[in-house]
Amino acid sequence: MALGSRQLALACIEAGALPRLAERARAVDEASHSRSVAALRSLALTCSEETAACQSVIPALVHVAGSNADASTLIDAAQGLRCLDGASPQRNQAIMQASGADALQLLQKHTDPGVREHAARALAQLRMTAQLQAAALTCMAAAAAACSAECVTSQHRVCAAEGCVATKGLKLCARCGTVRYCSPECQASHWAVHRRTCKRA
Repeated sequence: MALGSRQLALACIEAGALPRLAERARAVDEASHSRSVAALRSLALTCSEETAACQSVIPALVHVAGSNADASTLIDAAQGLRCLDGASPQRNQAIMQASGADALQLLQKHTDPGVREHAARALAQLRMTAQLQAAALTCMAAAAAACSAECVTSQHRVCAAEGCVATKGLKLCARCGTVRYCSPECQASHWAVHRRTCKRA
């Protein structure tokens, strides 16, 4: 089953072919097994988003990658996993949770050089996507921390009196040294609020 166009691939997906193909990919019958894996790879190449949406596809391809199938079927499974990863954090996580990285590592020890090469490519992409995701999370955490620190810092660079937004000529409270005021009038108007927390430093 060679799928050359996106329309044909989408028609197969809409007709509900993915779960049946995934089930057949796990079959013992080598002929149907091989054709089903090739079809899943073709679908993954043509429309990876839609193919990955079927929850049984990734586990089926991982199952095949970890099996004793023939070299061309193993290559199809590795290529399918690589296409489904597609630098998507969610799909990468699904492949990792299905032990896809472990299956691909085993394929790197296969006797066929083509299988080893495709397994290495797929594994490299899985790892790169995971590293990019980790780097993005680290950047987001750092940005959130910087924003939070900036918000706290900027609060102390504005007059503490309610309604006043002055930022120049601010003087620290002489008693506690934690809040700033632009004028004695603002300090006096804010004293009722500040009195509860003001302590000598």
